[in-house]
Amino acid sequence: MKRLISVLALLLLAGCSDTAQKPGDAESAIEHAVKIAELEARIKELESEVVYLQDTQSALEGRVKSNIVINASIDGTNTAEISLSTIKEMLNAALEENIGTPTQIQSIFQEAVLSEMAAYEQRIQLEKEQEEEEAKQRRAEREKQREEERQAREARKFETYATMLNINQDEYQKLREIEDNTRSSMRETMRTMYKDGGYTPKNYQEAMGFIREQHNNSVKEVLDDTQFKTYQEQNDSIWSHMGFGGGRRHGRGRN
Repeated sequence: MKRLISVLALLLLAGCSDTAQKPGDAESAIEHAVKIAELEARIKELESEVVYLQDTQSALEGRVKSNIVINASIDGTNTAEISLSTIKEMLNAALEENIGTPTQIQSIFQEAVLSEMAAYEQRIQLEKEQEEEEAKQRRAEREKQREEERQAREARKFETYATMLNINQDEYQKLREIEDNTRSSMRETMRTMYKDGGYTPKNYQEAMGFIREQHNNSVKEVLDDTQFKTYQEQNDSIWSHMGFGGGRRHGRGRN
């Protein structure tokens, strides 16, 4: 019977390892180890129950044998004449009466182990669902926080532009769209250069110079000459960080 529990324990641990969530970090690995330890403790409890039943069986065997000897002595019968089959039948009858048949005992242990497996898998599933829900909530909170920060930045930038350039919300949105397009063009140009192996300082300067020219021409469609000059002074530092210095390219402004 102890061998049966050991085999079922191995099957149980193997099955639970497959169904458990794969640890992605040290904390998950520790939680997984704790769950396995709990399950192993339960298996040890079942093994202890097997030992108890074995001790009970031994005690019953002793009692039956004693009764046989006593009864044989009373009847004047030589104990050596009592057949082993008779003793076995008496022991089996006593075991079935006090504990159950071998099939019943095996079934009980199988049901106990399978029940533990099902309970363990259910706990793992519930914990996984809870972790996924908590992760979903954390992502939603982070997205909400990022959106609030973005809106706050937009409000501050509009206030700065409105004060500096004396523009309205519509003109500000047009400038923001131009700036977004310029940043996208810069990222895509750099990505293409590195991917194709065509990056050199000279090619970089030429490509960024072309993007800057396009940017300024688009801004001049929104701002007049005075506004554009102020805008360019405020944004020269951005281009300077990319190696263009502070030179300006003047062109047609809004009439």
